[in-house]
Amino acid sequence: MVIAQRTGDTPTPQESRELARLVVQAATNARQGFAKSAHGFGIPITLCRALLLLDEPRSMRHIAEQLGCDPSYVTSLADQLAEYGLATRTTGSDRRVKLIAATDAGAALRTKLAAAISGDAAFGHQLTAKQRAQLKDLLTLLLEP
Repeated sequence: MVIAQRTGDTPTPQESRELARLVVQAATNARQGFAKSAHGFGIPITLCRALLLLDEPRSMRHIAEQLGCDPSYVTSLADQLAEYGLATRTTGSDRRVKLIAATDAGAALRTKLAAAISGDAAFGHQLTAKQRAQLKDLLTLLLEP
């Protein structure tokens, strides 16, 4: 990934506000698009988001990091996914680490969810591949500490 070096060029307060507004609006649009695509699968949106992370068994810590939540909340998500028959808890090579793995039903639903959210209305569909790569690089730069 090629990311430009910081130039020290400070944005004006107006530029900063406008950039922040656009980023927030883009995030809102992405969330709304995801919710619209995931609607109708019979499980809450939060479980859809968690299930999409289970392409392989994942630690609760990893899921929490990806969802931006506390690891203790992932325990509740794991319980709910298990109630729906979509995931089970397992242990990895380190017995102290609990993993969540999709069941066959969970993997099938995950595939359907992934197809639904990557349809014509997928976030960024109006951008070219090059523009999406540039946007990813710029957002990555913005998120650096």
